[in-house]
Amino acid sequence: MAKHCDVCSINFIDEYSYHGHLMGKKHLKNVEYANHKKRQVENSIFVSPIPPRTNQKDIIEFFTQFGPIYTCKFGYKYIIIEYENKEPVEHLLDKPIYFNQWKLNIKRRIVDFPQQGKRSPNKSSNNKNSSEDIQDEQLAERLKLKIDLESEPTWEGQLKKFLTHVQDDDAIIQERCTEICLNLNSVLRRTFPYGRAVNFGSTVTGLYSKQSDVDVFFDIGETIYDDDQVKNQGCENKTQRWTPKSIFKKVKMMLFKNKSIFSQVVPIPLAKIPVIKFHHIPTNTDCDITFKHGLGVHNSQLIKHYVSLDRRLKPLLLIIKHWARLLGLSGTGKITNYSLVMATIFYLQQPNVNLLPTVKELQSSCEPVYISGWLVNFDKNIVPDASNNESSIPELLQGFFKFYGEFNFATNVICPSDGLIVSKIDFIKNIQQLDINVDALNVSKPVCIQDPFELDHNIAEGWTQRLVQTFQQCCNEGVSNCEFAAKDDYMNLLPLICDPILKHKSKSPALMQIAIPAGKFGKFGLPDDFDTRTDIDNKEKFIETNWFKVVYKLIEKIFINIFKFDLQMMYDGISMKQIKIEENSDVHTKDNDKVLFICRGKYCLNRSRKNKIPSLDPTLSCIEREILISDKLLADMAEKKEETPIKFICSLEKKTNPLHVMITLTDEQHTKKSFLEIGSYMRSKIPIIIERELLHMIQYKKQL
Repeated sequence: MAKHCDVCSINFIDEYSYHGHLMGKKHLKNVEYANHKKRQVENSIFVSPIPPRTNQKDIIEFFTQFGPIYTCKFGYKYIIIEYENKEPVEHLLDKPIYFNQWKLNIKRRIVDFPQQGKRSPNKSSNNKNSSEDIQDEQLAERLKLKIDLESEPTWEGQLKKFLTHVQDDDAIIQERCTEICLNLNSVLRRTFPYGRAVNFGSTVTGLYSKQSDVDVFFDIGETIYDDDQVKNQGCENKTQRWTPKSIFKKVKMMLFKNKSIFSQVVPIPLAKIPVIKFHHIPTNTDCDITFKHGLGVHNSQLIKHYVSLDRRLKPLLLIIKHWARLLGLSGTGKITNYSLVMATIFYLQQPNVNLLPTVKELQSSCEPVYISGWLVNFDKNIVPDASNNESSIPELLQGFFKFYGEFNFATNVICPSDGLIVSKIDFIKNIQQLDINVDALNVSKPVCIQDPFELDHNIAEGWTQRLVQTFQQCCNEGVSNCEFAAKDDYMNLLPLICDPILKHKSKSPALMQIAIPAGKFGKFGLPDDFDTRTDIDNKEKFIETNWFKVVYKLIEKIFINIFKFDLQMMYDGISMKQIKIEENSDVHTKDNDKVLFICRGKYCLNRSRKNKIPSLDPTLSCIEREILISDKLLADMAEKKEETPIKFICSLEKKTNPLHVMITLTDEQHTKKSFLEIGSYMRSKIPIIIERELLHMIQYKKQL
């Protein structure tokens, strides 16, 4: 007689097979899963909408009075609360509930778990819901961590709770990695008998979190040829010659075939380092496997060594990683954990910190070992003298925030190999002398962090200009948080950093930065007898001040005449006192390296500028030509009444080493739409206009 299991949705041909199924692990696991689902429905409520301007902590405290809370999940306008038992739920559903005179809309939670092993028919919808569930769970975890930290009265106790919360036990992680590598070896050695799987990344450095994937490098143990080398080898050569493409294809096929061990196999062959993502079923772990050279293994060993040199490093790095993840700075398409860790190591190498040695120091006395042409080994016996640095972890964290909140990414390169801040101009000269591929390094990117081993690799090439601005803004906020927490022996520091509300705060005004380097124009506008004059005490300072004045005058002319902005000058960036600047006054006193002004406009004159005036006098300067175009556009827009309010603050700040002026535009309307449009245009156009205008003035011997 046929039987049907309602829990597993499986039909059986007879009683014998049905009872055998009931005793099986899969059925018992599904029964446990179903009971968990039922318990969640009985013990949970769904509240939406949440009263506006309500603190999440107050909501938790309010619902705690009805019974002990097991977990809670905050969404954009809702909260899901699961109690430890069902009595509070029955009470809340039975009568109207008010919170600060706001009647709450409380319903029983609907839990829709897909059956294990079955895929939802609506794949996109299922993925979306799954993503929302993950975000809610992460938010609930952060809230729980914040509440736990606030209950601990000392910094040391809070740090211990934080580390326990963000990491699993080291022994568990190592056991998990060992099992993954053993399974990979068992499967892949059928084709690659000399192969060896080696884990690297955060599981090796000790900087893993509970959400971390396991990174594995598989060394096939044989010579790997270029694809072009074996393209025409033909069928006569029976010896298998492995290439990166053939290895990737073969491993992908073998992972797909072993479905009992590996699932969710996702090959990504076009990545800079081709990777295959998969889920390791026995350990329930997401993994990435790569096959290219294995420099990542040595990078991980380097970071692991650095972490071992001082007991403060591991907690510091874990706090910084958690902070970046919470604020949405790190992740896919954003700041990589590797670049964030190396940036932190670079800060700790600085002379005023002096906590870590440079990579060159570690490599100075070891027998060289090369991989793909790069020196990768180092002396693990070198112990740095950090006795003069007694800073606490919170003080080091504040130093990190301050260092990168003020760091000039636009003109400098971060080099952990020698621990030096090098200007991009000097850096390019240096690496050209070492015969390193400048183009591969992408120094022109918004951020350049040189890999400590692979010296032509910029590990921060994915950082965008907007991401840099957000990162520096978050660093500046971090400095303020550290200063505030220092008043109470840093008791509030970790709760502040782990606050789940941080990510949902309204975004700050948009920022845009434009660097105007002096370069070949550094001596433009100097007196003809400048070199022979004896009345100038500091000629270098005079050149810097003169260049600042040149850029200021040109920017003023561009803003007023080309973009038709009204300028309201400001002086003293701290008190923001408004002053009147006369036409011929010199705002560049020896103590004034920064000028600010508010810009207001009605028209986006960046639109439709091409071919607006087909023939122009070739003797006109660049600014004069742009003014004619703007005048015509302004007449058309005024006639059509196409007004677009624009308001932003512009700051000009003199920078040295190398000499340049940093222009920062800050949106004042918080709408961002018109600012982003015209700001992006100005960021690309202003350096070109200034360069062409100066060339024209030199050619026709004109002065400002």
